[in-house]
Amino acid sequence: MEFFNEDEILKYFQKEIKDVSNRQIKKLQHELDIIKAKELEHIEKQVSEEINSTLGRDLDDLKIKHRQTLNDILTSARRDLIQYREDLLNSIMVEVTNRLSQYVKSPDYLVSMRNKLSSFPFKSPAVIHIAKKDHGLKVLIKELCINTYPIKEDETIQLGGFLVEMIDQGITIDETIDLQLSRKKQWFYENSHLFIEE
Repeated sequence: MEFFNEDEILKYFQKEIKDVSNRQIKKLQHELDIIKAKELEHIEKQVSEEINSTLGRDLDDLKIKHRQTLNDILTSARRDLIQYREDLLNSIMVEVTNRLSQYVKSPDYLVSMRNKLSSFPFKSPAVIHIAKKDHGLKVLIKELCINTYPIKEDETIQLGGFLVEMIDQGITIDETIDLQLSRKKQWFYENSHLFIEE
């Protein structure tokens, strides 16, 4: 099994997301331009006919109606693009979560956890929180003779990793994949450039 580090996975997903979203946004923008052009043609035809029949005072009403129709079209198109963006980002997060779930079942995950636990400074009373379904990590903790600290199955940890609660010091150190994913997700939302320009 080929192993990728977090940066490579993140770069891959960023590139893939950017490529897919750019294609979809261009496609939607093209469709919006076609709809807009048709609507503009239709509205301009209506405006022309009404100008010829009513002249002067009705012209202002037609301009307002025209602007409102365009605004409605643009608002609807933006709403559709925003919804599409949200759906795309959600599907990406589902895929990332699925891949991370597969990673947690791999031997590479336990190697990574062994390295983190081995370098962790267990000096004061602590409680180690792990995911309820993470039996491999539980065995690893016992294997590393860290079983002098209580291991608590924590339902808030969905993917994997561990959280150490140092009771005397009032410190909690979060090494969960859940927290890392949450941070990457927030970063991605802020930096993916998947937004609708005015």
